[in-house]
Amino acid sequence: LGRWLSHHAFFRLHGQAGLDNPDQRIAEDINSFTSQSLYFLMIGLGSLIELVAFTGVLWSISHTLVWFLIGYALLTTVFTIRVFGPKLVALNFRQLRREADFRFGLVRVRENAEAIALHRGEPLEEASLKRSFADVFDNYRAVLRKQLQLNFFQYSHSFLTLALPSIILAEEVLSGRMEVGRAVQAAGAFS
Repeated sequence: LGRWLSHHAFFRLHGQAGLDNPDQRIAEDINSFTSQSLYFLMIGLGSLIELVAFTGVLWSISHTLVWFLIGYALLTTVFTIRVFGPKLVALNFRQLRREADFRFGLVRVRENAEAIALHRGEPLEEASLKRSFADVFDNYRAVLRKQLQLNFFQYSHSFLTLALPSIILAEEVLSGRMEVGRAVQAAGAFS
């Protein structure tokens, strides 16, 4: 807010191509930043605690499984970030922009209600708002499609996470070098 309001930046940016609704974007960004920061902090903290706890258990059962887990986690993380990240970021950015445009159109109608009514501009305004809402809706459908693809990948990944330790430890269990209970414990820690 300080940067936007200092040195007439809000005035210089007004009407500049490529910058739309900065006031609404600032409000949305503040909300998104605070809620998403807390959400990711909690996920990161929980993951760190789980990592420390379960790596110790897994290390005591099978060093090979620990090294495989690290490689598997890195590989799938890089794949997810490269394949899904850029598209989802772009779609979500576009969604925020289109929602801000739609809200701005609604505010514009409210602020210009007298002129719109005087010139009987309701059909024109309605058509404009419907186009703006259609943009919001179409982009949201694209977000949902990409999110569905990501969810499918995550479910596949979760399934493999359950199956891989059993596959890796099968030889040791079948040869009698490892008890079935230890293999089940390793699978739980791996997961």
